[in-house]
Amino acid sequence: MGKFLLLGLDGATFEMLDPMLQTGRLPVLARLLGEGVRGPLASTVPPVTCPAWPTMYTGRNPGVHGFTSFRILNPGSLTSHTATLGDVPCPRIWTALNAAGVRTGMFNIPATYPAEPVDGFMVSGIPAPSGAPGAVQPAGLREEFARAFPEYDCNGSVEVSLFARRSKRKWIIETLRRNLLLRKDALDWMLQREPVDFLWVVLEAVDRLSHAAYVFLAPGSDLYDTPTGRKVRDWAMELLETQDEVIGWIIKQMGPDAPVMVVSDHGFAWTPKEFDLCGWLVANGFLVPPPGVSLRKRMRLAIREAVFRSAAGRRLWRGLAGLWRRKTGSLAQPYRLVPIDWQHSKTWPATPGEYGIRINSTRLRPEGIVSPSDYDQVADALVEGLGALKDPQSGEPVFETVARREKVYNGELADRAPDILIVPARHVVHRVGPTWKAQANPHPLRTASELHVLSNHDSTGIFAAVGGPFAGGTVDSARILDIMPTVLHAMGHAIPPELEGQVLTGAFTEDYLSSHPVRRVEGAGGEVAPPGDGEAYSAEEEEEITRRLKGLGYM
Repeated sequence: MGKFLLLGLDGATFEMLDPMLQTGRLPVLARLLGEGVRGPLASTVPPVTCPAWPTMYTGRNPGVHGFTSFRILNPGSLTSHTATLGDVPCPRIWTALNAAGVRTGMFNIPATYPAEPVDGFMVSGIPAPSGAPGAVQPAGLREEFARAFPEYDCNGSVEVSLFARRSKRKWIIETLRRNLLLRKDALDWMLQREPVDFLWVVLEAVDRLSHAAYVFLAPGSDLYDTPTGRKVRDWAMELLETQDEVIGWIIKQMGPDAPVMVVSDHGFAWTPKEFDLCGWLVANGFLVPPPGVSLRKRMRLAIREAVFRSAAGRRLWRGLAGLWRRKTGSLAQPYRLVPIDWQHSKTWPATPGEYGIRINSTRLRPEGIVSPSDYDQVADALVEGLGALKDPQSGEPVFETVARREKVYNGELADRAPDILIVPARHVVHRVGPTWKAQANPHPLRTASELHVLSNHDSTGIFAAVGGPFAGGTVDSARILDIMPTVLHAMGHAIPPELEGQVLTGAFTEDYLSSHPVRRVEGAGGEVAPPGDGEAYSAEEEEEITRRLKGLGYM
């Protein structure tokens, strides 16, 4: 087969896009989503950028590829490190295609730092240090790329909480537009030097826009049909028109005959209600705030919170923190910066981006208080308690998923994930507040009070494919796990037998399926390259990545 384009639209939903397609102002995307096959795409548990994209590019569940979140808890301690591509031990879609003689271009895919040697090129996506040479392969192009694009930022993110400030809304959307055009220029530069047969590009503008403003973009939300909602959608349409032009340009580079598959890693929902996770844990005896927090310490923590409310304060704090780490030589990031009573707390909340609860067990660290004999009892009590919660107004469950990690993941690296995985119901967001001032909350479900928490991830993304072997109609059971085997089959290549996903046969024409039976062949996944340059982050880089992830609400 000839060329193939896999287009990732981070965070895209049909709910938001379909009304905009009807305006006629997004002709390229309208063709991609309207002329071929399409359907919902089930994300991972949890539905987060990481582990979703690594699951897509490996065809394996997070318990096998190990990228359970952006940060990995270090065994036997309460420190963590930013995960890298070197933490993923299994083959990827590009290793399979390279083994089959296909040149691959991987551009802006999250969780691919440091870039690894490929037959073609790779430019890492979020998270990656600004200006890090390890984000570009081939290594021989790094210096030239840095000179050509001195402002290029693999993260390309903005602090979405700023959208609550009306004066910042237009600026945020314009910043997203500039980032998008810079991505296009950098991709053009790479394609001129390294032409490829398979190109995978991820564009993050929809995700960042949705984080900031989905409540204004989702039909049916409380703020959709308001003057502000209409104004925000006008600005959003301008951004999406630019994205449509970029997508059209990318398609042109791959040629008119190249099939195109469009995917997103998760969806979005407007979330008018929030769940106080810490308050519930305290009320049910799973979490104990630190005893006797002195007035001095309370003041210090309160000042820290106040400082972080302003951009200038955050820059000052980061500068002081960087000086301290350089002085002490400390590289590991504390897993939870806010204290709890470790001697009496059976659990503590994982970071917001992990969607879970960790049990303070002796399995995790020797100082834990939950013994192996008591572990099951604590885990089952959490699952039963959270799983039984109902919205008192609607009667609907508060959580879509509450499960022990071994019920969701399998594989040697599953223990990197929180002990209990939780995914809120579609219109609920869980909040992880400061544990040092957590109080028992008998009514943890409440109306969301801040604009930036009115938009949250949802478990349903998008799938569409047009051209080449693809048919029309709909596919209703697509999963992120199915993308890698489906792409390999569409390009006429064998599928590694260890892949957990299935070929989406309903997406193909009958003629193609009859002439191209699905083949699973040992060794078809290729070999995993050794970790590239930059697999370890410096203290300053860890601080930068942490700040970026906090700005998107992952920490």
